Formats: sequence, structure tokens, C-alpha cells
Amino acid sequence: VVVLISGYIADFLRRKWLPTVVVRKLFTCCAFILAAAGLVIVGYVGTSKLNSVLYLSFSVGFSGMAMAGFNINHIDLAPQYAGILMGITNSVAKIPGIIGPLIAKTIAHKPVGSEEDYQSMYKEEWREVFIIAAEVYLFGAVVYLILGEGKRQWWAGGSKGIERKKKEYKEDFKKDDKLVISESLVSSIEFDNEPNLNRKSGISIQHPSFN
Repeated sequence: VVVLISGYIADFLRRKWLPTVVVRKLFTCCAFILAAAGLVIVGYVGTSKLNSVLYLSFSVGFSGMAMAGFNINHIDLAPQYAGILMGITNSVAKIPGIIGPLIAKTIAHKPVGSEEDYQSMYKEEWREVFIIAAEVYLFGAVVYLILGEGKRQWWAGGSKGIERKKKEYKEDFKKDDKLVISESLVSSIEFDNEPNLNRKSGISIQHPSFN
């Protein structure tokens, strides 16, 4: 439900109000921050199975907003290679899914002892697991907020895009080279109190104040 609603809202905002990059960052950051908040709430407020399930559902549900954020962003960056990008990023995203259960098992092991020990220690250990997961969400939000893009990338055009980018670099280099030459020429000119002959370059300059 959250995914469907987020998609409609994101498209509406892109058409009417906001640039693509702002929409993508908005939905990604909201999804990750709300999901992190849900996990922290579970760690501290989840006193029963019902509460824990509700808060976890809240966390997972709002993380679906990211489908209108970074997930669809592959098409914005490179429509021609969106499938390849999705395969690469999704493969990397599976690594935490493999490592996470191992870390959770290491941290939250069932204590040996009385029921009181079970109630206190077990909750604290799982709270630590949820906080770590929330930190991962927040880290992802910050990284995407800083590095996220919404425009088609130059390499998305294949060989033509690369050649076009090389041409732009060459043109920029020529402009910069001309600018450096002109600045060095101006800096080499020395003005006296009268129309002069430059001692360094031999260029005669008529200062505007003498016209």
C-alpha cells in the first residue's frame, strides 16, 4: 500500500512542484528515517509481542517509500542500463541480509538462567540489534542525501555519450587555456603615470585616464 501511494505522490510532485532529484531524496530519506524510528521504538517500547509486531510493521511499511526514491532512481540515471544497475545495487544490498542474521545471533543469544535474567538481558541485547539496524538506515539516508542525483548521466549514452563528454572536456580545456594566456598577458603589463611602453612585453598601452 505504501509503495503504491508513494509512487503516485512522487509522480505528482515531479510533474507539478519539485525536480526529480529532490523527490528522490525526499522519499528515500523519509523512508529510511521513519524505518529507523520504528526500529528504535521496538527496542525501547516493544513490551509485548503485539506491540513489537505493530512497530516492526510500521518500520517495514514506511521503508516502502524508498521504492519511489533510490529504487526507481536507476531509470533516472541511465534508462538504457537501468536493469544492469539494479542488478549491481541489489546484489550489494543482499550482503547486509547475509551478515545481519549472523550479527544478531552473536549479540542476542538467549541467556541461561532464571526468567528474570531472560526478560532483562534478552531485551537489552535485541535493543542493541535494532539500534544497529537503525544506524544503518540513517547512514544510508545521509549518503543518498549527499550523493544522490536525478539527471541522466553522461555515460548513460554509451559510446556516443563518452565521445560527447570528451569533446566537452576538450572545449573546456581550450577555454581555460585561453583564459590563462589572457590573464598572464594582463598581469605582465605595467602602468606608469603616462602612456607607456611596457618594460617586459614591449606593448604600448594608452591608459583611459589620458584620453
